Parts: sequence; C-alpha cells; structure tokens
Amino acid sequence: MKMRCAVRGQDRCRTLGLLLLWMLFNGSAVADGGPLRVVLRGYAHPATIQEHLELLSHACWTSKGLPAAPVPLLSAAQLEQAPQEQNEELFDGERWAMYTTNAAFVVDPSNCQPIILRSFQVNVIDGCRRALRGHKGTPLYNGNETAQAMVFDDPVGCARRQTKRETDLSGLPVDDAGLGVQCIWTADIVARELKMPLGKRSGTDTCLYARRSHVAHPSGTKRVVVRMRLDNRNDRGGDVGAIIPMAAEMKLAEFSDGTPIPPTRFSREGVEAFLRQPHKQALGAAR
Repeated sequence: MKMRCAVRGQDRCRTLGLLLLWMLFNGSAVADGGPLRVVLRGYAHPATIQEHLELLSHACWTSKGLPAAPVPLLSAAQLEQAPQEQNEELFDGERWAMYTTNAAFVVDPSNCQPIILRSFQVNVIDGCRRALRGHKGTPLYNGNETAQAMVFDDPVGCARRQTKRETDLSGLPVDDAGLGVQCIWTADIVARELKMPLGKRSGTDTCLYARRSHVAHPSGTKRVVVRMRLDNRNDRGGDVGAIIPMAAEMKLAEFSDGTPIPPTRFSREGVEAFLRQPHKQALGAAR
C-alpha cells in the first residue's frame, strides 16, 4: 500500500482509506455457506517486462566491463506461467487462508541472465484456536542467496460477535468477474450509501462476489474479492505500468463455491509445503 500511495499521490490514497473505513464501520451483507476458493492473478505488460529486463541486463554487463548480450524474447507460455502476483484465498467455516506469490523479473548478478525471483507470503486463521504466518524471499532478494522460509504462530484476535445491519446489494450494477462469476464493485456499494452517482470506473477498486460478498468469521468479517482493479497512474496521469512491470488488474483465474477444501491447506504442513517452492527460476540463455 505504501508503494502505491507514493506513486499515485496522497489524494487517491485518502479516498481509498475512506472507502475501507466505511466498509469497516458499516454493515455488510454477510452470508453463511459452503467452502469458497478464489484465485486471482495479475500480469504486467509483456513489452514492459522485456524492456525492463533489457535495461537491467545492459547495466549488469556494463558493470562487468563486457559488451551487452541480447535478452531472449520471452514467449507467451513463459509469461503465462509467471503472473506478477497471485492470491489464493480460502474460506471454510471458521477457517480462512491467504496464499500470495509475487514475481520480480530481474537478472542474475552472477551471469546477467534474466530470471524470475518469487516471494511467498501466507496467512492462516483457524477460528479462535490458531493463526499461522509464513514468508519466503522478498522482491529485492539477491539472486545469489538462498531464500529462507519462516513460519510463525501468531496470536488469534477474535472479534466479539456484534449484530450489524446488512447492506442491501439488490439493484446495484453487476459485472462479470469471469468463469461465470458475477460481482459488485465496492465503489458502487459506497456510492449508493452516500447517495452519489453509481458506475464510476476509475482508480483502485475491488469487485465482490455477488452471491456472497462477505463471509462471517470469528476474527472479523472478510470480503470475498473476485476481481480487483489497481490504479497505476502517477500524479500526472501517466501509466507507471508502462515503465515498471506492474499489474493493472487482478483477474479471476480459478474459483469454486461449495467444493471441499483439504484441511491441510489450513495447517502448518500446508504452509510449509507452500513455502518449499523454488524462489528462483531461469528464463533462458541469451541468444
């Protein structure tokens, strides 16, 4: 959030903060139901990734006093397997988990070849009984080092159950999140509550699952986000994503409603398995 605030300016971040505060202190449509699994993926623009790698590669070769070698053109298949960010969110009664993978396109300082460095974060809450947090690597991790996985047991903060008024979502515009899933933009929920015009489609916003926009949880009500729009504009209206690899939207990639979720996904075993993934991936040798 801090990085995006610096890019977009204080006014946009203040607006986003007001939306989040409204959602926190006002009622929401909270529904009980079966397990939910939501996977969102966001991709940076291929041309931006290529240009970024070429600049880094040139700087790397120059630092070694050698002529720059060309960077291989990344294939569509390579890029498809390397989302800039992936969020997998799991809801199952009193259990909740978020598995996040971030990818940074960089060059290996040892040989100036393009690589992907992935970082992993995971948070698990098992009702009021247990919370787990784990991470491995960072976007600035040195390609010559070995990323260490770390898992922590966190205290569980269970909110007192309070009766909240429900927000009526009927009549609000419904959008297509993909995979046959419909969603409602948070901006429209807030706009109607504040008696403002609906349908504004600018800036950062999240689209909530129309059937179950929120899920009640002992640690606090959680939103079911099935689509996300990220504002990559700078203060002058330029597109930062055209210069630095940055996803402009998180789209629904996988989804299930009612399909059982393996209990291990909410356990230390599941967290450790997720963090065992390799953090470094080669993108091919120079031509």
